[in-house]
Amino acid sequence: MDTHETPPTPDAHAPQERRGYAFLVCWQGGDRRVEKNVLRSTTLIGSAERCHLRLVSHEVDAAHAVISYDDKEFRIWDLRTKTGVLVNGQRVAFAKLHDGDRIQIAGFEFTFRTDLISPSRKGMFIDDYRVLGLLGTGGMGWLYRVENFKTGEQFALKVLTRRGDHRGLDDQELKIRFHFEGRVGKQLTHKNLVQAMGYQHRSDIDYIVMELVEAITLQELVERDGRVPYPLACEVIRQAALALEYIHSKGPIHRDVKPANVLIEKDGTVKLCDFGLVLVGDDPLEKILAEKLQGDCLGTADFISPEQSHDSDHVDSRADLYSLGCTLYYALCGRIPFPAKNNQDKLIGHRTLQAAALTQFVDGLPTELLEIIQRTMEKSPEKRFASLSEFAAAMADFSVRQPVEFDFAHLLKLRNRQARARLLDVHREHHLERIVPSIAQQVLQTTAPSPSERFEASRNVPRPLSHQAAPSHSPDDTVPSSAHPEDFVRNLPEDLRQLVQQWKQLPVDVQREITELAKTANRLFADDQA
Repeated sequence: MDTHETPPTPDAHAPQERRGYAFLVCWQGGDRRVEKNVLRSTTLIGSAERCHLRLVSHEVDAAHAVISYDDKEFRIWDLRTKTGVLVNGQRVAFAKLHDGDRIQIAGFEFTFRTDLISPSRKGMFIDDYRVLGLLGTGGMGWLYRVENFKTGEQFALKVLTRRGDHRGLDDQELKIRFHFEGRVGKQLTHKNLVQAMGYQHRSDIDYIVMELVEAITLQELVERDGRVPYPLACEVIRQAALALEYIHSKGPIHRDVKPANVLIEKDGTVKLCDFGLVLVGDDPLEKILAEKLQGDCLGTADFISPEQSHDSDHVDSRADLYSLGCTLYYALCGRIPFPAKNNQDKLIGHRTLQAAALTQFVDGLPTELLEIIQRTMEKSPEKRFASLSEFAAAMADFSVRQPVEFDFAHLLKLRNRQARARLLDVHREHHLERIVPSIAQQVLQTTAPSPSERFEASRNVPRPLSHQAAPSHSPDDTVPSSAHPEDFVRNLPEDLRQLVQQWKQLPVDVQREITELAKTANRLFADDQA
């Protein structure tokens, strides 16, 4: 390597203490640090003698790459070479450079070091997105509120949790499911779906950019207010049905319809979210996942259809219809259809039992509406509505669109508290909804209860309530708001460890939220060590 200048010899383990610098660092012989100053408008890199940074190798083109600087940002450009330019392990045509980035050209590896930061890039960043705060945790990762530093637009950024943060899942399965979620989400555009704007999959990070929806989930609404009046509940479910009908027209099956995935904006607009368990159809990657699952059934036990619990890889739109019917049942009476203590008993309920009649909890529901709900929750798919559009049309006569009041800032605080409690739950193997084969097989061998057993069970069902407080039967993935983790401050998850490198530049409220999550993670770590 020829830098055309005498390299300085600073301390081998620290950058030089000077202001206004930008240079490439290369280690030679293991302990000799060589720097190349790139604080100029252009720095040409290649094997030709005229290059500012000459790399002598048959794999390096005469003019291989150029680093540019416009008083705001540094960029590196690949000059259409065969061997390419890698930034942080990913081949790029061009890329913005930030302090600490790794650059590979053929067999040469450099670290880009600079103290020059564009005023627009102060703060904590994921690529071009400035992190404004935490929105919570999803099925496979952390959800951040971010702002594009160029346009000022705000989005939700879902970042894949790395393998070390999930027990019972390997990195390949997480990446495949995340790939499906990003790919399917980007292809679907509907007013009742959370829109995915794009996704990034590479060796160092995986994330999905989505529209930012300030909304309350149907589950949160029920937990806050109790039973939802049937005109509003029917309208919410009707809009969700339209979203599902659109999804099914494109091919995929959602497979995880539940109150937590139904978002309601203040003006009453409903958006369905989360494609973490989506079934995309005839895809080779799905065959790989099917082999890895070896009989596990995917879905949320509180809302899963009978056929999906038998075989999650061969279901159609009617499985989503059943789950949507269970979701409506929950909204109307404030309890799940089969409030058993474990997943096995819940699956038995979905496969062999009839849910307690809604009239035992709610007065004044139209008979026609009760018949519609009963039809959506039939055990046999053939007895349900033929399509979600048919179901949505049936719901229209009972639906009234209404505004919904909520404090979004307060909701974020509750969600972060729930995220901390989920980290603290040492019994939860992972966040993906999966029912292991042993439980599924036990349920397969279970026979339906006798009429006398069903009668005895019905005697324990509470009578109708005269007020709006809901019974305390929430879905399994609900974390009590009273959960408070111990005060530990170590062992952040990998993606958060990377994000807090610029801790002092973070807003105070973001620091506070990350600190609380760290406390919970450390409690979990301490329990595991014990």
